Amino acid sequence: MYQALNAAAPDIVYPHFSSARHLVELAARMQGRTVVRGEHNFAFDSFRRWKSLKKLFWRWTTSFFIPVSNAVADHLEANGLLRDNFQVVYDGFDFDHLPRTTRGKYRQN
Repeated sequence: MYQALNAAAPDIVYPHFSSARHLVELAARMQGRTVVRGEHNFAFDSFRRWKSLKKLFWRWTTSFFIPVSNAVADHLEANGLLRDNFQVVYDGFDFDHLPRTTRGKYRQN
């Protein structure tokens, strides 16, 4: 991973939903590259594991966060991860064009 990143020499590294995401972030940070993390989840809820380790890792590796909602941004801020290093970017779904749900099932027209 380290050699592949070195060969590609990207200015910004944005690994997204990969099983190797943490390795990519680590290698990028070791090379002094900017790491951008998109966050969709409440990663520090009480039922989650490895919260302290995750906070340390993210503080060290991540240069910029892209939370998908204000609620996720508030969650990250409450856990000490956001400063002036984020921009909320909402998911691109227009829910008005999706069928309404009834009891969790899509209504078919």
